[in-house]
Amino acid sequence: VNKKVLEALVKSGAMDSFGFTRRAMMGAVEPLIEAAQNVGRMRKDASSSLFGEDEEMLSTKVEIGNAPEYELKQLLEFEKESLGIYIIGHPLDDYKAQIDAMNYTLSSELEELGDGSEALFIGKVEEIKEKFSKKGNKLGIVTLMDFHGTLEIMLFERQLEELEKILAVDKEQPIAMKASVSRDEQFTRISVRKIMPLSDAGKEKVKKKTEAPKPIEPLTISIDLGEDATLLEKLLGVLKAHPGNVPVNLVIRSRLQEVHIESGVLVNEGVKEGIGALERVAIGA
Repeated sequence: VNKKVLEALVKSGAMDSFGFTRRAMMGAVEPLIEAAQNVGRMRKDASSSLFGEDEEMLSTKVEIGNAPEYELKQLLEFEKESLGIYIIGHPLDDYKAQIDAMNYTLSSELEELGDGSEALFIGKVEEIKEKFSKKGNKLGIVTLMDFHGTLEIMLFERQLEELEKILAVDKEQPIAMKASVSRDEQFTRISVRKIMPLSDAGKEKVKKKTEAPKPIEPLTISIDLGEDATLLEKLLGVLKAHPGNVPVNLVIRSRLQEVHIESGVLVNEGVKEGIGALERVAIGA
């Protein structure tokens, strides 16, 4: 394996069982790579040696000194970077008791809200993508991360300015958005009415309407692997970024065969936009 793979294994926690901190193992990656290269050279030289492949000639040792662990925030960032999810904790853990005292809605519960509901969404702003409408008006797509996943919420220019003022005080603090939810057979729309820091959200009241449960049809996604071995990994990343309650069936095509898989992954409607950005991936069989 190369340096990039070793670093990903360390960041994800896959090498924690060796007993060293992740900081120590990150510092040992380059010495390990160098040691492996040395062994390769020794093996090559040994093939023409009188002693042949003697064990002492073909082995080397790398001493790893332990080091203080990274702060929890850094460890969580590593896990999100390498796995797409958090394992040992969550950036909102410090606020969990405060959040749980409120009548809020998780990203995974969005599909359960009926048309005309109100909702209070609480999370950490992960990303803001600024765009312009056909009329030249500034818009922003905000990725809000909560305990169950992420939501993409559209804000108008005035609302973006309000959000930026709150984040200017502390960009790591959770943000609360009070919104109305409208839906039809195809789309769920979130219209933000109020944006506030978490400290101001406790007094907000919302009226929820529960959507009557309906049979959920699986979403079939077909993927033509071609020569791009990373395409399936990219698709998995899109699916994980849109958790919901719609099951996903995969049709994976290669030059040799076609495989049908019930993936066990559950997504929301927002996944369709992410799939549209991938080449050789389509909705439907």
